Amino acid sequence: MKCYICMQKEADSEEHILPNAIGGKLTKKILCKECNEKYGSLYDSALARSLLFFSSFVKHPRRSPTPDLDCTLIADDGTQIPAKRNALTGSLNGILRNYKKDNNKYTISYRAIGDKAIKSIRKEIKHVIQRMLKNNQLTQEKYEIECQKIEDTINTKINTSNNQLVKVNINLGGKEVFYACLKIALNFYVYKNKDVNYIHEAINILKSNDDRIFSITNYFTIHDIYPKDSIYHCIHLVASKQSQKLYCIISPFNCYPIFVLLNKDYKGENFTETYCYDILNECEIDYNKEVTLSIEEINFILSYEKTKTVYKKIKNNINEFLAFFVKPPNMKEQYTEDLIKLIMEIMHELAKNNFMDKKQVIEEFKQKLHNYKQKYSLHLLKDKMLIAIIEKDEDNLYQLYLEEYTRKLVIGSISFFVSTMCTKLENKDDHVYIFMDPTISKEALYKFLYNLKFHNELLDDYIPQIVSSLDLDKIIKDIELILTNIPKILYK
Repeated sequence: MKCYICMQKEADSEEHILPNAIGGKLTKKILCKECNEKYGSLYDSALARSLLFFSSFVKHPRRSPTPDLDCTLIADDGTQIPAKRNALTGSLNGILRNYKKDNNKYTISYRAIGDKAIKSIRKEIKHVIQRMLKNNQLTQEKYEIECQKIEDTINTKINTSNNQLVKVNINLGGKEVFYACLKIALNFYVYKNKDVNYIHEAINILKSNDDRIFSITNYFTIHDIYPKDSIYHCIHLVASKQSQKLYCIISPFNCYPIFVLLNKDYKGENFTETYCYDILNECEIDYNKEVTLSIEEINFILSYEKTKTVYKKIKNNINEFLAFFVKPPNMKEQYTEDLIKLIMEIMHELAKNNFMDKKQVIEEFKQKLHNYKQKYSLHLLKDKMLIAIIEKDEDNLYQLYLEEYTRKLVIGSISFFVSTMCTKLENKDDHVYIFMDPTISKEALYKFLYNLKFHNELLDDYIPQIVSSLDLDKIIKDIELILTNIPKILYK
């Protein structure tokens, strides 16, 4: 296969369809090494810089570490401290220095955020004092006293704030970023083994690096093209014989959808190709959403400028993105409580089905994790993290299942016990006349339950435990209420 850009050299270089720097995983040999390096450094790096804010929060895997995010910390008094946010730890570090000269006296004041910054200040000040010691401006004793003063001063000035206001400038868009999106669209088209003859003009625009890019790309705000239960990279490739248009919509991080027109006079067959990658949980999902645009809609998309509507849509997308990372004040306790609820609800659901062995239970549990965790606001915990927890404790998890399954059988047996209290009197005129004794003996029910056997050693061992956990007084009261009010005549 030839490189689809230069069409001369062999496609011997593994190309990420979406750049690896933003968490792209899909790869294929569709470019030569020279084109891969040239257009990767020219366009992919621009897209990665533009989306660094989102990468910093998601902490997705990539070949090289995610760079620190430039930001500004707003102190309680309004002072702005330039800082960097570490993508791996989420920690902020920054220093603001103020220099003041009064005659021959220099004063340096510091405002800092983060352990790393404070450590740097300590080192910086001690270095100044060491130079004074070397220049015989301080005695050893005086040097040690001054060092201790620095430690005491810094320690007394350190305070903790849980409500830090951080300002981040997000620069989305631009010529190189639009070119990067064109490259993604072309990559995906070739990855899907489509006819390259239909994208020659788009490839020429990619190689030209001129302003023609603005005639075929723009922000896409007409429809949401991604699911909203996680953070996704989505690509929708559409070929329409009716509109004679071949186009692609790329949406990284659910936030920044871009429309790319690959062919304005398409003569081929209809098709739709979709790629949806859950970047939080690092897995591809099946997601099919019809995104068929009319000629009028396409013309509108390519004609509108950066209006308030576009900015408002992107702002809303960013707010939805950030909502995924809002942590409750008592996060550890809340997550532990929600995780227990999640496990018990899934076990209750699994117990409704036929009896399963341990391997089946674990596999079914893993499959249900993703949907259930959204209900309990556990979306910050990646699926693979939860699966790792499960795999470490499979035995206890299966015991929970056995207990829940036994509970189901015991409750069902109570219904059988109640049915034994029904006495059929006669069958006349298609009516069944029955008599039910509304008085239940607790001792009789207790004896009945303790003598239960399900002919399964795994389950039978749990019967005494389940029975002792039941509130028999309440169960009897509920049964007697039902028996007292149940109709005396039941139709066939």
